[in-house]
Amino acid sequence: MTKPINIFRGSDGLNTMIDPARLRSGGGVQDLAVAADIDVTDTGRISRRKGYTKRISASVHSLFCDGGPCLFVTGTSLCSLNPDYTYNILATVTAAARVSYTEINNRIYWCNGNEKGYVSGSVNHSWIKGEYVGPTTKRILSNPPTGTLVEYYRTRMYIAQANVLWYSEPLAFGAFDLVRGFFMFATDIRMVRAVEDGIFVSSSNNTYFLRGNTPLSFEQIKVADYPAIQWSDAKLEGSLSQDGGIIEGNGISAMWMSNEGICYGGPGGFRNLTLDKIADFPDGLSGSGLVYNGRYIGLINP
Repeated sequence: MTKPINIFRGSDGLNTMIDPARLRSGGGVQDLAVAADIDVTDTGRISRRKGYTKRISASVHSLFCDGGPCLFVTGTSLCSLNPDYTYNILATVTAAARVSYTEINNRIYWCNGNEKGYVSGSVNHSWIKGEYVGPTTKRILSNPPTGTLVEYYRTRMYIAQANVLWYSEPLAFGAFDLVRGFFMFATDIRMVRAVEDGIFVSSSNNTYFLRGNTPLSFEQIKVADYPAIQWSDAKLEGSLSQDGGIIEGNGISAMWMSNEGICYGGPGGFRNLTLDKIADFPDGLSGSGLVYNGRYIGLINP
């Protein structure tokens, strides 16, 4: 009997830029011409993707969890998920309006373009200016704008409303100077994602990086002449090494989808991770993204 020869030991992932007949194997490790419902580990191991178990029969969107409570929307209700997969209604929201969240100091701030608030102790609260505490000022400070995206970065809250990115006073997350405290972009904002050394912002046309610690020190840099796919961004605990691995504990990074590929932003700058490997990336205006077991998972709505 002929002794079997192992010619395929692992893979470096999907590659549609090269004719499948020309894909080469180096030591039994090669790119894949087609990949469906599989996972490829950092070591090149290929395994069948795990399935899922239905826990709630309701139609759900805007799922969020960052180590604290898990929130989501069903119908016109903003809800919190219990450990036994029952849920509590926290607030009434506009149906089908996707919600953006950010969690800081055991509070989850949220907005959807129509309503806003923050959740603390399993209760929803009004997100308003409150009493100002700080240096004496003649400026007029207002309640937070009701935007579509919210993010926290270095003592301030940032809210995207159409093509304007508003920022709060330091440590006063409800106090906004609507005369001076904003950045304006040419088109509507699709993504606001803070990382270790700045904020990545995507308009409808381009992707930018606001590098610096405070609004007055920001340097605006265009990193891509294409936008992010809205809602596909996710926070990454750690940074990406040159060989594509994750360096844990090395700052905060982000990953997201674009119509040109999967993108990374964080310590070390901006990288399109699939630009040289995947042709004809799926088109889409919206999607979803999460990090699970140190791996980014992104979905695109066609």
